[in-house]
Amino acid sequence: MPALPRNETKSRQTGIIFLSFGNAISMKEKKILMQYYRKKMYKGRGALARGVDFIALRVIALVAFYLWFLSLTGKMNMSVALSLICVAVFSVAAAFAKSLRTESFIEKERKRLAREHMRQALALLPLERFMAAAKACAPDEDIFLYAFRQTGPLTPDDVLKAYRLAEKRGFARAAVFSAGDISEEARTFARRLPGFDMQLMPPDTLLGQAEALGLTPDAAAIDRMIVDLYHAQKQKRKAVLAAPFSKGNAKKYLILAAALTAASFLTSYPLYYRLLAGVCMSFAAISYLVNVPQPGDTAASNRG
Repeated sequence: MPALPRNETKSRQTGIIFLSFGNAISMKEKKILMQYYRKKMYKGRGALARGVDFIALRVIALVAFYLWFLSLTGKMNMSVALSLICVAVFSVAAAFAKSLRTESFIEKERKRLAREHMRQALALLPLERFMAAAKACAPDEDIFLYAFRQTGPLTPDDVLKAYRLAEKRGFARAAVFSAGDISEEARTFARRLPGFDMQLMPPDTLLGQAEALGLTPDAAAIDRMIVDLYHAQKQKRKAVLAAPFSKGNAKKYLILAAALTAASFLTSYPLYYRLLAGVCMSFAAISYLVNVPQPGDTAASNRG
């Protein structure tokens, strides 16, 4: 398992590991890293849902403590004061436990990202270097080696390809290396090969050679992976939101608005049809305004 990169600083107060591109990290990049780790740790739950849980848990604890102290003391004011103190202590303990949990999760996630980075780097290696790494991990010398430079899972077809080539060259044993995972179907198929010892080497076997090959990512590389993923997801969200107003949709909205307006004269409830027609007209206007070329764009196009 690859070690966590060393050029990083941990914050026990927040449980977040802050890393840097070079010697400094901007506040925007730090925010992106924190958002990524929190989203991963809470399995996609947003800040609003976490805030509701935060408040609800403390309200429930306050009510429970209050009822308990009230049953013991019978005094309302004392029960309220003791309940508030207990909730405060509970909140501090919960924050400390959350900090430890967050730090542990971040360390595991960074190891996972490091492994993912090394898998991609292995798949991009020249065949000679990839085979050299495979030979260093081979079970023994008297075995046929076959390498798949891919990041996707190993399939039964891949196993069959390696089996046919090994059998053609007169081998009864083969070791298959891949930078990707091994599917359960591939494992089952390998066990069913008649009279042939097919060993599917897990990707962790090759990852052990990553440090010798200089493929172990540093802290900046892992941070860059997270930031690039964030920007890719942001662009994807923008594309999804802009899809209803893409170029050419204005005409479609106008046609639909005209059809709804015409249909409104044939029904007893014309208001609803005309409201929908107005919405379509608004969408048509937005589609046109979003896609109308700007003067600067036109000038740049003419120069090109």
